Amino acid sequence: MCIKTIVLASFNLNKAEEIQMLLGNKFNVITQEAFDIPPIEETGSTFHENALLKAKNVFNIVDLPVIGDDSGLEGQHQGGGERAQGPRQDLVDEEGRQAYIL
Repeated sequence: MCIKTIVLASFNLNKAEEIQMLLGNKFNVITQEAFDIPPIEETGSTFHENALLKAKNVFNIVDLPVIGDDSGLEGQHQGGGERAQGPRQDLVDEEGRQAYIL
């Protein structure tokens, strides 16, 4: 089988363009939005687990090669406590970022 299309398990068109530039014209990189696949809840405890969850979900629907990605935001509490991780869509504005970190 000749692979021509790779699906990015994301809605981030900029990220798809970046991957497309890295892969050149050998593949066509599209996002899950092209298949009207809604986002899933990111229940993993790490970025890796969330990327895998998203990739498996998309693959089960499209049966094409999939790149999973989770580039959520991570920060550390001022007191040196545990790290806070969050999906990027929850942190799209300053109010959301501050509320999440607090």
